[in-house]
Amino acid sequence: MATPITARSILPTLPPELLGRVFDFVNDKDLISLRLVCRDICAAANRPFAICFFAESRHVVTQHSIETLLKVSSHAVFGPFIRKIMVSPARLPANVIEHAADVDPDP
Repeated sequence: MATPITARSILPTLPPELLGRVFDFVNDKDLISLRLVCRDICAAANRPFAICFFAESRHVVTQHSIETLLKVSSHAVFGPFIRKIMVSPARLPANVIEHAADVDPDP
């Protein structure tokens, strides 16, 4: 009896370049999930993932945010995909951030 052909059996056999092109058409949430499947799929999804999540990097003037920018920009895979960096001088007081976390987005 022949083994059925499934996405699980086909995807790992495709060349990484082709997988990357296929992943260009996957929505953001599924792209994150695809990266968790296996190392080969993760590596093939790096390009579309980086374009989606790192092409425009938004930061505020805090130590944590600037350190994150430095880490991402120096990352061997994701750094080269940064095309625009936006830094906001605005800093929110901690009580505003805590209040925003407590607000239900769907009233």
